[in-house]
Amino acid sequence: MNEVSWILRQARIDHGLSLEDVAQKTYIKLDYLEAIEEADLKRLPADVHVSGYIRQVARLFDLDGPGLASRFFNPGLGSGEASGLNGEVTHPALPFRSLQVESAPMAASPVSAVQHLANLMESDAVPVREARLEADAIVDRARAEARDLVRGAEAYAHDVLAKLEEDLSNTLSVIRNGRRYLDLKRYDGFEGRRQE
Repeated sequence: MNEVSWILRQARIDHGLSLEDVAQKTYIKLDYLEAIEEADLKRLPADVHVSGYIRQVARLFDLDGPGLASRFFNPGLGSGEASGLNGEVTHPALPFRSLQVESAPMAASPVSAVQHLANLMESDAVPVREARLEADAIVDRARAEARDLVRGAEAYAHDVLAKLEEDLSNTLSVIRNGRRYLDLKRYDGFEGRRQE
């Protein structure tokens, strides 16, 4: 059993809570909590999610969430940090083996940029600092694209409302003209009967 799994299980038992209680308090799926306590990585989602779950459960029991999350993926660590080549500190959940950074081409879209980043991270060739810079650039491009989409949607909505307003004005004009016509016909018919 993983040390972190044992610590979390003991904390839960010490607080007199069942796994169901923890699931209710943290909104984490019961199956994930069971897998964390059993250190069954095959039943767990991506490491980033598991790290968040561990931190959330640790917070519930007033434990060191970041430290426990680090040690869950790197059991030999006590400090919560993994040391890369040349003593560079890397994120423990992403144990990179090389400091060589591939040049990142500008991606055509945020989706392809994220895919590029995922490919780089899978190759174990990017230090965390470089990955963060790449991720920040992707987020900035996505935000700019989102702002452009919002502006475009606002302009489109303005155009649609202007056209709708024009169409309603024309429709009201037709209705008013039709009423006047009917009123005139009715009045003329009434006058014609009076003269007979």
